[in-house]
Amino acid sequence: TVFELRVDSQDVSFDSLALCQGDSILISGNYHTSSGNYLDSLLNNSGCDSLANISLSFLPISQYWDTVNLCFGDSFLIGSSFYADSGSVTDTIIDTSFCFINTYQLYILDTSQTNINYDLCQGDSIFLQGGFQTSSGIFYDTTLNQNGCDSIVISHLNYEIIDTSTTLYADSIVANMSNVNYQWFNCNTGTALIGETNKSLEPSSQGVYQVLLTGQYCQDTSACIYFNTNPVGLEALKEEIAYRVDSKNGIVHFFGLDPITQVEIYNVQGQLVFFKETVKSGQVQLPNPGIYMLRLKAENEETLIKAAYLGN
Repeated sequence: TVFELRVDSQDVSFDSLALCQGDSILISGNYHTSSGNYLDSLLNNSGCDSLANISLSFLPISQYWDTVNLCFGDSFLIGSSFYADSGSVTDTIIDTSFCFINTYQLYILDTSQTNINYDLCQGDSIFLQGGFQTSSGIFYDTTLNQNGCDSIVISHLNYEIIDTSTTLYADSIVANMSNVNYQWFNCNTGTALIGETNKSLEPSSQGVYQVLLTGQYCQDTSACIYFNTNPVGLEALKEEIAYRVDSKNGIVHFFGLDPITQVEIYNVQGQLVFFKETVKSGQVQLPNPGIYMLRLKAENEETLIKAAYLGN
């Protein structure tokens, strides 16, 4: 039997290694904590010894501490990693002369959320979500809280519209809006009619009336409506006086009721548009072009006059 004997060369390597003071390293079965040159024996790929000549140095430490406040959902880069949780994180950077140890204490600050209710009435508005809002809905705005983090403000807007229109019938005045509270008033005296809190009013005497409508958080008042309990009788009194209507200029001249103690002018919707006491000039100016009903009073007499103001 013939054997071929081959002797492989021994590998020798030279390395430099820098550690921070206070650290240690295992070389040849021992932990070393001081600078110097050390040999370590390893096996190479051929199964032979591989000697490592290690030049070991320990660098002085430069320490840095910092506190980092983060808002929930944010993160902070330390070294090559992002951190988004509270806690202490240490990052070590070694250069040729110093060992820099940076320690960061991370705090996660909460965001806040607030719910606010707004009750608005018709004609009002409020600035929410970048614009003036005039209808019900939910609106979101973001501000900063005392920590400097997002504060979400959720606004619940309730917008109520009060319909003040009424319908005049032969025997009653009816509010057109339902599901609200009602209180009827005498427009001439400004007093509330006791017990008249229904949707409709059936006046026992002629007069001028209006209704106060109160909703969930808003209230408004209708226009004054003239109600005549005996229109036929009043119309017949027209023959007792003389009057002339200047339709072009909207002036009503009247005779036989001097002085006039009270003048009421109503539009075609039955709304009171003009009221005056003691008219001595013998004429009344209509407010704007249109069709009107004039109610004139003089001592114990009163009458209704229908007049048209045509304008130019």
